Amino acid sequence: MSSWKERMIALHMGASNEVDGVMQYTGFTPVLARNVTQNFLEGDYQAKDHTTGYEGAQGDDLYNKHTRLQFEVEGAPSGTAGVVPAFDTLMRACGMDATVVADTSVSYAPTPMRGIYAEQVLRMANGRLSQIVEGARGGMTFSAEVNRKPYFGFTMLGAYRAPDAVVPLAAKDFSGWPEALECSPANIAAFTFGGQKLCLQSFNVTDGRQPNRGKFMNCAETDIRARNITGRATIKWPDTADLDIIDIAKSGATNELIFEIGTEAGKTLRVVGPAVQLKYGGEQDISGELGINLDLVFKSDQGDDEIAFIFT
Repeated sequence: MSSWKERMIALHMGASNEVDGVMQYTGFTPVLARNVTQNFLEGDYQAKDHTTGYEGAQGDDLYNKHTRLQFEVEGAPSGTAGVVPAFDTLMRACGMDATVVADTSVSYAPTPMRGIYAEQVLRMANGRLSQIVEGARGGMTFSAEVNRKPYFGFTMLGAYRAPDAVVPLAAKDFSGWPEALECSPANIAAFTFGGQKLCLQSFNVTDGRQPNRGKFMNCAETDIRARNITGRATIKWPDTADLDIIDIAKSGATNELIFEIGTEAGKTLRVVGPAVQLKYGGEQDISGELGINLDLVFKSDQGDDEIAFIFT
């Protein structure tokens, strides 16, 4: 019997070489993930539907075979300023370029439209099968809820490769995946719009990418180019004198939005949008307090800078 808990995801961080036309990979790091969904086989089914003189189904052909996996990881910095987080290669494979300043910070911003998009090789297993996912790229989300840890979500799409019998990882060492901080007053250093502090209940962002394959018959890659970064925040309705939400939403004005969790070096994550538009999303009852839902549109300021995830 195979256990549901046996399912695993691992990042290829080691060496690779080609043997008889097949890539071989060594050195996988297990991912400390939750809400894992593994689709070993996806594609486009098309009915044969030939004229044969007989009734009944003729079966379907499968085209554009690929593999998809979805999961979340804690939004935890590495613990050391200037050192990339454990999910660095996933961020890059989701169209985010990294800028590393030694002993200071690691910042991620969208890969320029004509830039080179990174890829990631992963391995997933479920207790029965083990499958390599090559050329994986994906879409990314970020979510933070009051009294919970923040999480990054990844939807990765890669080339189909026939699974093998499950190969257990030699050692399931998750020490490189630090725990994220709780979204509580002791840890939230800032949530501001245009410099105005707002009392925050929840905050989420999605890059809007829809990973897909099979666009061309002679060029195989996962396409993630069509980004559209949006989000939502639920906040305590501020005094109009401090921030006139309705007027700002009506005008379409943009301003800088900052979310920051953590106060110690190596344990701080800041999410910054330089030009964010607020859209009125309606009232919200927050345990008897008057709240408001805001839809967020992250616009660019200088180009390819709609959002930045900064670990310091």
